[in-house]
Amino acid sequence: MNRPNLKQGQLKNKETLMNEKIILRLPQKLSANIKWLLLDADNQPLSEGEFSWDALSEQAENWQDKAVHVLLPGNQCIYIRHKTPAKNIRQIRTALPYSVEDQFAQDIDSLHFAIGSKDSEGYVTAEVLDKTYLQNILQQFDEAGIVPKSVTADYEALPQPVDASYLLIEDDNALIRFEGGASIAATHELLPIYLKQYIRSNTSSTENDENTPKKKLLIFASSKSAAVTGLIQHIQQTLANDWNIFIDKEEDASNESTNIITRNALELMGQNLQNSPVINFMQGEFKRKAAASKNWQIWKWPAVAASALLFLLVSSWGIEYWQLAKHLEALKAAQKKVYLDTFKSERRAPRPVSQMRGKINSLGGSKSAGQFLPVMAKLAQASNAIKNTQISDITFRANRGEMKVDFFAPDFATIEKFQQKLKALGLNIIPGATNQNGDQYKGRVTIKEQS
Repeated sequence: MNRPNLKQGQLKNKETLMNEKIILRLPQKLSANIKWLLLDADNQPLSEGEFSWDALSEQAENWQDKAVHVLLPGNQCIYIRHKTPAKNIRQIRTALPYSVEDQFAQDIDSLHFAIGSKDSEGYVTAEVLDKTYLQNILQQFDEAGIVPKSVTADYEALPQPVDASYLLIEDDNALIRFEGGASIAATHELLPIYLKQYIRSNTSSTENDENTPKKKLLIFASSKSAAVTGLIQHIQQTLANDWNIFIDKEEDASNESTNIITRNALELMGQNLQNSPVINFMQGEFKRKAAASKNWQIWKWPAVAASALLFLLVSSWGIEYWQLAKHLEALKAAQKKVYLDTFKSERRAPRPVSQMRGKINSLGGSKSAGQFLPVMAKLAQASNAIKNTQISDITFRANRGEMKVDFFAPDFATIEKFQQKLKALGLNIIPGATNQNGDQYKGRVTIKEQS
């Protein structure tokens, strides 16, 4: 698909950019390239391509204002549907793995169960995959600074007709979403067997009557290769008695595999993703915090807040911290690196000091830098002094002269120590609510500008 490069001369408002989304389809072999698709706010494709894993961080710089959805190869995932008496999601997550343990060859503790919906009959759907595989994938996204909005099996992004099964055949793979939601990925060799087995497992004795309508199978293809057309012909010849087969073909053409219309698989899945009831693997121990706010009003710690403080230390508060007193060129290089690491969209930093201050001033008034940076320094000092405190969110409002700080601590006493340390450093603070969050406590303080 040849579409114009978005970087060249296209002006878009910020809201439009933030509503765009990136669909990444990971390869079956990690040595192969990742395919990507950019969709606009109306879910229409803008551009697409592919890149190697080594280029993930570089690509991520272009996606800061976009939601990223990741499609895992279906051959790594297993769809299950199981009846369980457990009611809430926590109980289901605990009980389900051991209820289906005998269905898996490997240790159940090495598998991640992503829980889907539970129907009125008590059946729960779930997707299962190897924990180590998912850990390795997410680690690479973490290192690239990407927090995906969703990570799902690729077959779950297929359309799900109400009264039919959907089959997408690719050159080296096939994805099936059966009527009712069950989904699998299959090799060309195993596909006919799966289709035959599904009919046997989902047809009652009363439905074997000749007058009972056969189940519908909608076949789509991503190419007209000999492997694809040959497989479609084989399905027609061997499974016509089991399925009522419909092929995505040219208008007014006979129902033959040579007349098929080729579909862009990634575009098909990407456009359908928001309409499909998918199961997100990013839950339980693999749940990630939401990506940072894109308007620079909310500063996530440590990605931006720490970078701003680091820049301050390098540029104005003591070259001795970095032992660069005699190395001016090294200092300039450090300033430039911190600026470019903080503001990923910037390509050049000829004047990093003035550029950094300009960015901070744009937060909300000409006095923003003067208010923000000293408070950040004291905040970091308090966090270092009171062990086991972890700052999670920082919201700076220059026009109101205040900074809201959310942080985690192991107990209530540590929260009080942290607040007292801030006061001891001369900050005017207003303690906020303290809530227990699992094994930790979450606290909030509002730091007001000194009157």
